[in-house]
Amino acid sequence: MNLLLRYVGHGITISLLVFIMLAFHLSALARTSEKRVLRVAFPQVVGMSWTAEDGSRHGMLVDYLNEIAKYTGWEYEYIDTNGQAMLNEFIAGQYELMGGNYYIPGLEKYYAYPDYNMGYSCSLLLARSDDRTIHSYDLESMNGKTIGVYENAKENIRRLKEFLAINGLDCKLRYYFLKINVIYLSATCVHVLQI
Repeated sequence: MNLLLRYVGHGITISLLVFIMLAFHLSALARTSEKRVLRVAFPQVVGMSWTAEDGSRHGMLVDYLNEIAKYTGWEYEYIDTNGQAMLNEFIAGQYELMGGNYYIPGLEKYYAYPDYNMGYSCSLLLARSDDRTIHSYDLESMNGKTIGVYENAKENIRRLKEFLAINGLDCKLRYYFLKINVIYLSATCVHVLQI
């Protein structure tokens, strides 16, 4: 019995030593392996991707990529750009990743759209300032109104229809479609991109 306990004790000790040596070896190997650095397009879009005064990067895009890096070990080099140049720079190979773009049918040949989006944006209903029949405090004042929507914004249209149904509102939707141009909205202005 005493001999059996000694063999078991030695077996456990040897197993622990092998485990510790293997752990140190793998740790050293992980530190010496070269990390992959991906170039990421970084337009200044409030809430999505912006640079603070101290140069640090922030926004939903940064949070999303940092979470992915926990599992992949990737590092990122953020490249400043703007909405007007970003799509063409991406096609030219100036960066590997772009975030926060709308899905546009026909551009699948240029971009590998993900299966899941990275979040939803805030949708607003805007009224003409001279139209005194619509009141923000009275949803029923929207009854009978026509709401213009961008035809490709399918998720936003679905949510708008749900909002109208939940609130018992009867509004007509007018669909707008852009054949040649892509609209890029930023916090300060509207850019039209020629594709």
